[in-house]
Amino acid sequence: MPKKKKTVVQSKKSGHNPPTKLKEIGDSILRQARTERGQAILDAAGFIALFGIFVCLWSALFSQIMTSQSPLISDVPPVNGSLVTSNKDPGPEVPGFAIYTFPNLANRTMLLFRISHSLINEHCGEKNAALGQCYMQQKSEESKVDLCGDLARAFYECKDAVPHAGLAVIPSLGRVGLGSELGQRFVWAETLPNEQIPSPDMKMTRVKRLKEFPIVDSSKVYPFIDASSKQADIDTLEDEMQFRYEYFAKTGIHWAGTASGARPPPTLPIIEASYVGQLIKVPMNAEALHWHCTVAAPTHVEQQMDDPKRQEYVEQCLQGSMDPDTSVTYKKGNAELILEATSIRPRIFTVRNFLSKFEIDYIISQARPMLERSKTGVGNDARVNPIRTSEGAYLSRNHSLIMDSIYRRVALVTAIPEQLLTMGENVKALNVLHYNKGAKYDNHYDWEPNGKIESRFVSGLLYLNTPAKGGSTSFPLAKPKVDVPAREGNFVFFYDLLADGNGDVLSLHGGDVVLEGHKWVAPLWIWEPTISGRPHALGDLSGGILLSKEEQEL
Repeated sequence: MPKKKKTVVQSKKSGHNPPTKLKEIGDSILRQARTERGQAILDAAGFIALFGIFVCLWSALFSQIMTSQSPLISDVPPVNGSLVTSNKDPGPEVPGFAIYTFPNLANRTMLLFRISHSLINEHCGEKNAALGQCYMQQKSEESKVDLCGDLARAFYECKDAVPHAGLAVIPSLGRVGLGSELGQRFVWAETLPNEQIPSPDMKMTRVKRLKEFPIVDSSKVYPFIDASSKQADIDTLEDEMQFRYEYFAKTGIHWAGTASGARPPPTLPIIEASYVGQLIKVPMNAEALHWHCTVAAPTHVEQQMDDPKRQEYVEQCLQGSMDPDTSVTYKKGNAELILEATSIRPRIFTVRNFLSKFEIDYIISQARPMLERSKTGVGNDARVNPIRTSEGAYLSRNHSLIMDSIYRRVALVTAIPEQLLTMGENVKALNVLHYNKGAKYDNHYDWEPNGKIESRFVSGLLYLNTPAKGGSTSFPLAKPKVDVPAREGNFVFFYDLLADGNGDVLSLHGGDVVLEGHKWVAPLWIWEPTISGRPHALGDLSGGILLSKEEQEL
């Protein structure tokens, strides 16, 4: 990564330059700390003196900091080796909520825990006794990690265990990113000698608590730095913070993507709309036409989760267990699909009647025997989580001719060439989900500020039924707020990334509680540039697609 010149950028909002004296003092303290990096144990007296000087200098400059309204990069290491690098700003994008990044610059694997009493109270039963009192009395530096059913938890060793929500295992030079609220407290920790790194299948492991810290308004990055950290990695972090600072000064929003601009602008196209309700026509092709069946479908008002009549009906339309029987099935559809702009910020589009009735019944019938509890996270980080209470199964594009047609239709409405929607390249299998009454999926992002170039780019939702009540998909940060109702046969998709490669913080969304009946929905994610991060074969396809007004409006 090329070294960036450390320049002072003027804030467009306040018109003032960042205070440089504190920056110089912070750099001086940081340089002194770096000279001691090779020591296994810091000299206690020198450490106390250093900290005392820092406190005095901080007090002297406190009023200057508080009166400044400019973004600020402050590289000042607090006491426990954990460097809190902040870009001060007038406030988060949404009051009380923002995206934060946690890099690990230590030369070993670190653990990050989110302190959470409410989740333990709800899910860990007898282990929640006297939590507040126990927390105040806790003195030990050793903790335990207890998976407590389906959620990782860390417990301090004291009379009554104090729980912490297990959040991430972060390898050296790795990082995680997440949305969190102001005031939320986290803990950096590591496993004790001869202990294994905690994993979902482990019952208990012992860890050492190194640093507890809160989320504050002025800091978006919370790295861990200690004696094992390398100078080059610290320099890289400083470059990243300079990039973040300049990005904020230029755009007025925070960089929530990857390190120091590592994620370039998307190579896949973004469909643009200029106002809510705008309509865009997309010509249909023969390969993407809807599938239908001549066998009479069972009549129903609200399909139940286990409907043997529907299962029998679908089986009569198939040759074998998956592909359509061409003697009783056929392809037919309108000459075009119509996209409607549901939101501009974030970009959300709705395609009505995207699926035929037979395709809906087919997807549900194929998925039902494979349903299991849904998880959050990706790959090795995937685990059962109480924020997501659905059941799910997966159907790939090559599952059948019917699934292939649906993937081709997705390619048409997203303007992404269908050859890129290949399993393992830019898409994975369709995730078919079932929500019973009371089930939901709390607000979350489909993209992650995790330091990687690869990211989910388009999130699509195929609605397979209309719940009796509830079950909408809500976008609480959309401007204005958007609630997309779950309507049978509709396809809704939105963009996870902005045109410059940054994550779109307005794409926060959740599946509202199903109040009556149940809900079937199938998410499909398209990745940029590919799932592996390698460039795809078709080169740069970016550039907003905006048809003429006559072509857009019906």
